[in-house]
Amino acid sequence: MAKQTNFARIYWIDAEIASKTYPNTRFLAEKYAVSEATISRDIAFMRDRLNAPIEYAYSRRGYQYSDHGFRILSSFMSPEDVRLFNMVVLPLLSFYKGTSFYQKIEKIVHIIIAPFLLDKDSPKLSENVARIIIPQTASTPVDSDLWSTIIRALHENRVITFDYKGLQDSESHHWRVQPWHLFFDNGVWSLSGYSEERLAECTFLLQRMRNPFLTNDTFSMPYGQDGVDVESYFGVIRGKKVYHFRIFCMEEAAVQVREQKWAADQVIEETDQGVVFSFSSSQDKKVEDWVLSKGCYACPLEPQWLVNFWNGHIEEMERMKNKRENLGIIKRENLEIIKREKILEFKK
Repeated sequence: MAKQTNFARIYWIDAEIASKTYPNTRFLAEKYAVSEATISRDIAFMRDRLNAPIEYAYSRRGYQYSDHGFRILSSFMSPEDVRLFNMVVLPLLSFYKGTSFYQKIEKIVHIIIAPFLLDKDSPKLSENVARIIIPQTASTPVDSDLWSTIIRALHENRVITFDYKGLQDSESHHWRVQPWHLFFDNGVWSLSGYSEERLAECTFLLQRMRNPFLTNDTFSMPYGQDGVDVESYFGVIRGKKVYHFRIFCMEEAAVQVREQKWAADQVIEETDQGVVFSFSSSQDKKVEDWVLSKGCYACPLEPQWLVNFWNGHIEEMERMKNKRENLGIIKRENLEIIKREKILEFKK
């Protein structure tokens, strides 16, 4: 049976090596009252499992860290902390898959949890690992060079340039931007920043950015740009103006409105047929998407531009319905038959 690693001793060895007194195996074994073989196993564990840059300094006849600033995390976690880390933190790693720094984050997490992998008194990290699930959403991989450029630009407050083709653009345009924030929303990474050409804040989807270049020009973050919308909670993308919204909701949309907090000042008015949902938000595009996602169970009352936007989509959907029927695609009566068949199949 494999011997259990004593992590109190591991942290103590780490402190001894970090003190730059060049302890050797005999010194560490005598001071901690264990065998030299035990210390040798500990040193090997620190190198192999904790990525400790331990090397033997022959001129000093003892161990040292080749990276003099290295230290092993010395905070202990309770069994409850380990369970929480296992069930909540580990699944969150999935958000960073497809990024250039995923492997680095995974390595850091493994260093943190390494002391518990062989500790017989700690909950096993394999226990309950699938009990809290964060479903994978559709996402687009981002080029590693682009990631590296953006991360460095954010860290050093440096201006970047890139080519970008928006959804409505027929060709790419060259941009020069002061990067402010990197956002992850609904499976998509976006960069917000100040466009030096447009003299305004803009948001860019990373999968549409090409030919990134990190300039030597620096900038200072403007006061109050924390990247968080304080009025509403529809995601990370926000606009420049705060609007007052009133939306009528029924059926499942009404249930969702009652059960969740969507805005700091939201007001819900109950009616015979549903609810009237009122709130303030600068996230006009996200509210548009939210209303459309509720289909026939939500319709906007205010502001007028949202009402016009919604009416326009209804007209487009009517035209699409006519095109579908002209092409001989499934008609409504056929959809009702399919729906009834699914219900009967479910009851079976």
